[in-house]
Amino acid sequence: MANKMLTYVAGHTGLVRSALFRRLSKDVGAELITAKAATLNLRRQSDTEKFLETHKIDRVYLAAAKVGGILATALIRPTSSTTTWL
Repeated sequence: MANKMLTYVAGHTGLVRSALFRRLSKDVGAELITAKAATLNLRRQSDTEKFLETHKIDRVYLAAAKVGGILATALIRPTSSTTTWL
């Protein structure tokens, strides 16, 4: 059997990540890893490069984002040409 592709999924606690992680976990050729923001700051290029090199990552899926989540999206009410947060 061929070696598994080591796959890093960034943003692993978010909604998009959850769906992506479930889908990728069905891929028998993938070994999934994650890292908490406290462990790996993706905004620091040198830290990110070191992490990827140390773990010998084959694939990266970036699902990290700063959003308000489902509740914030549900509270958006369009008014004429602008959007108002309730």
